[in-house]
Amino acid sequence: MNTAVIKEEAPTGSTHIFHALIDIGIIVLFSVIGFGIEFGAKSAGIFSLGDLGSGLLGVMGGLIGVLFVTKRRGLSYADLGFKRPERLWTVPIWVIGIFVVYAVAQAVVPGVLSLFIDLPAPDFSKYDSVYQNLPLALLLLVGLPLTASIPEEMIYRGFLMDRLLRIFGKGTSGTVV
Repeated sequence: MNTAVIKEEAPTGSTHIFHALIDIGIIVLFSVIGFGIEFGAKSAGIFSLGDLGSGLLGVMGGLIGVLFVTKRRGLSYADLGFKRPERLWTVPIWVIGIFVVYAVAQAVVPGVLSLFIDLPAPDFSKYDSVYQNLPLALLLLVGLPLTASIPEEMIYRGFLMDRLLRIFGKGTSGTVV
């Protein structure tokens, strides 16, 4: 007896639109449950993720929904964009390059813009809990990308954009939507 999972064929016509809408609904439901748990816990004084972690459980709920739907449809993580780079040695170069561009943008862009418009002073008060707290700073340095950036990319770029293209078509108009 063959127990291999058979990859679901993409439905055609109105069926694929219906499946895509159901998938999106499941993700929204999981996200709402995550936000609800976070809001309820904060309201009851059980725990609060503070300003830096606000919405984290909603994003994680959405990620759980994406993983659930992906596996339920017999798809793989490669269908969410997780593929081994063709040239693995370039990954550190890209990471360093992205960091440098981000740092330069943070340092240069406000200075250039301030030549043309009045910018308010930056408000770093939401980072007060991190100030002189190296363990928390390191936790955020590692934890935020793992719990915010990567799940958001999986949800929006890897999953939601694919489902929207299924609904609106893979042509120019679908891509614009």
